[in-house]
Amino acid sequence: MRSPVWLDRTNSLSFGEPMLRTDRGGDIRLDCEDDIDCELHSGTSRFTQLFNGKAASPDVCRHLLSGATGSAYRTWSLAAADAGTQLCVGNAAGDVAALTIQVKQTALREDAFLQLGMTVWTRHREQPHRDGLSGLAGP
Repeated sequence: MRSPVWLDRTNSLSFGEPMLRTDRGGDIRLDCEDDIDCELHSGTSRFTQLFNGKAASPDVCRHLLSGATGSAYRTWSLAAADAGTQLCVGNAAGDVAALTIQVKQTALREDAFLQLGMTVWTRHREQPHRDGLSGLAGP
C-alpha cells in the first residue's frame, strides 16, 4: 500500500509506475468542475464502493467491479464519502486497486484534495504493490 497519496486538481494516480503522477494523464483524477460536488474521474477505469465492512481484496474488488459496466461507473461522487471510505477501482487490463480515503477536503473547490491509501493488484501478479513514501517497489 502506498500511503499517504496526495491527490488534487493538478496530479493523478496510475495503476503503473509511477503510481503518483505530477500531470493529469493517470487513470484516476480528482475533478471539482461541478458546483455541487467533487468526484473521482477516469476515462478508462471503473469505481465501486465497499460496504458492510468488507475488506478490500483482489477477489472482492473483481466481484464488485464485474457488474460495474457503462460510463456511469467512470466517475465517483465524493459528496457522501468521508475518512475510511473504501473504493475498488478496475482498469481495462484487469488490474484492480483499493483506495481508502484518509482525509478529504472538498469544501474549497480551488484547494480540494484527497489523502488516500492505495493498494494495486495487477492481473498477472496477485501480490499488491507496497510502498513507503520513497517510491513504488514490488513485494
